[in-house]
Formats: sequence, C-alpha cells, structure tokens
Amino acid sequence: MAPRLARSPEQSNEPYAWASCVHLRRLCVGKQVRVQVEYRVAAINRDVGSVWLAPNARGVEENLCIIQVWTGYAKVKTPEQSRGGAFVDVEKMLQ
Repeated sequence: MAPRLARSPEQSNEPYAWASCVHLRRLCVGKQVRVQVEYRVAAINRDVGSVWLAPNARGVEENLCIIQVWTGYAKVKTPEQSRGGAFVDVEKMLQ
C-alpha cells in the first residue's frame, strides 16, 4: 500500500507520496514489464495485481511491489487487511 497523492486541490499528499511515485517511475518508465492479475475484488469491480520488470542480467524478473516495500516507499497489506485476496509474494514482502 503506497502513500496516496492528492486527487484535488483541497486535499494534501500523504507523506512520501511524491517520492514513492517518482521512484516507481524511475524503475519502470521505458522498460518492458509484465502484469499479472493476482485476484479480483468483486465489491468494487477491480482486478488487483503485480507488475514485474523484464528479466535482468541474471535472468530474474523483479516484482515492483517488492522493490517498493524493500525501499520503504510502500507497506504490505496482510491477507487480513485485504478485501478480496492476497498476493502470491506476500510472505516475501513481509521479510
């Protein structure tokens, strides 16, 4: 769960929201990614998923969710906090 940017002039950004957004942009703009739907939340008609960077020099795909958590720009929602499911890599994010 990343800090939220303000959606209107009356609102204010949550702390570190802009830094989190910039970090995410630097990681993926101009790069090939793979999107994987993890689960669906029927109550709000949304799919929730992960974004993976293309394989690096070692041939390993990197999950952007995990990178954001490890760098401190996002928090992990535990399965109990989630409305409709959990990410496959939730245990890795909680380490």
